[in-house]
Amino acid sequence: MRQTCRSYLSRPAAKRSTALSLYPNPTTGRLTLNLPEDAAGNWLIRVQALDGRLLYETSLPTNGGTTEITLPENLPAGLYLIELQNESRFYHARVVLE
Repeated sequence: MRQTCRSYLSRPAAKRSTALSLYPNPTTGRLTLNLPEDAAGNWLIRVQALDGRLLYETSLPTNGGTTEITLPENLPAGLYLIELQNESRFYHARVVLE
């Protein structure tokens, strides 16, 4: 008789990713983010190259709604992934830097 042994590892629930509304896109470096009104608090913002390299990371306090950010001046023109994350939410967008 053949027996099968299965093991299940507990993993934390994945955060649901939601598209982030931002403008202007393309941008020269200054972006306006549209977050839900109930999104007040501290957010972690990341700027990544499309190959996954982390290029910039900082804390972003917001009251929800519209928030402005400025991308680092040392980033060359190109396509980047912007991510915002807190304890329960995760937003992402692609942005073209001119």
